[in-house]
Amino acid sequence: MAGLVSDRRALFQRGDILGHGFLQRFKCTSEDSVFFYGREGELVPPFACKFSPSGLHGNLLVTADEDGSIKLLNSQKPAQHSLIKEWKGHKNAIFDFAFSGSTHLVTGSGDSKLVQWDVNGCTALRRFKGHTGSVKSVDIDESNPCVVVSGGRGGNILIWDTRCSSSKDGFTVPISKVPNAHLDNSEIKLSNSSSRRKSIVSMKQVAVTSVLFHRDHYVASSGAAD
Repeated sequence: MAGLVSDRRALFQRGDILGHGFLQRFKCTSEDSVFFYGREGELVPPFACKFSPSGLHGNLLVTADEDGSIKLLNSQKPAQHSLIKEWKGHKNAIFDFAFSGSTHLVTGSGDSKLVQWDVNGCTALRRFKGHTGSVKSVDIDESNPCVVVSGGRGGNILIWDTRCSSSKDGFTVPISKVPNAHLDNSEIKLSNSSSRRKSIVSMKQVAVTSVLFHRDHYVASSGAAD
């Protein structure tokens, strides 16, 4: 097995993997298509999909959509028979989610909230509040699944710990904050005042579109406009 993995890594490093047989056999058929519908029966776009690290031996596909719904799908079955369960997670779109252990996940939504869910019972275990705009990205520390990082349209990166009892109005509050993580101060405007020119640095908030935990407690992030 080690030799096989090493051979495939060598193919990838040489750029030969794109011409490899198993990729050339990839195809998509209508029987594999799953469609997402909103409350009024209209089609809505899915915004996130990820395979569970352990559910159904790696074949459990979790999706989240613009309508705020979460679906659990068995990827081993034809699309029309793949739905295991579905529930309404948020009143606004769910842009991202991350797995917390084998049966929990944390969703981030356009309603500026995060929610930790028990996927077995489709029940909310904890709600998080602290962002000032849509939550665009969520990730969880693999070495410590109690620690959650999220980035949002308001420009801040927030760190949460599900073990903490600190709360406000029934919501878990962040334990740490990186304010204005991608602040854009490059826009300089000039104005005249009493014949003097003043340079005014426009501090414009930049949305954090993606956050990702790295080992040793590092976090990588990307900004929308910088």
